[in-house]
Amino acid sequence: MVGLPTYDRPDIYTVSFSDGSLAEYSATDTLLELAPVSILPSVETSLLPHWVQGGSNATLFLDHMTKPRHGKLYQNSDQEWIFFPGISTDLDKGIILSNLPATCQQLLYTGQLFRGHTKFC
Repeated sequence: MVGLPTYDRPDIYTVSFSDGSLAEYSATDTLLELAPVSILPSVETSLLPHWVQGGSNATLFLDHMTKPRHGKLYQNSDQEWIFFPGISTDLDKGIILSNLPATCQQLLYTGQLFRGHTKFC
């Protein structure tokens, strides 16, 4: 974990190591080169909101759709996100959401994708 610089000390980063020790580094130091590799855990990060996960309820209203559809989001074996309207999980009826991590914020902002169903939000 890295503590960001403050107004009082704008050039100092605070690093907390897994053994509980703390160290301060100047902004001119290269933090990743100074830190031992063993303390850098592999953490999977996601650009998607926390509620976007396999089986989550969502409503989708893309430009080509005549009305919003309520359904569920799933990932296939190729890690592509697919929206299944209604209760079906038939791949022929699923809508592939191409590159959802890159387009999700735009879909949310424009109201084309949202959590749950409008009746329950």
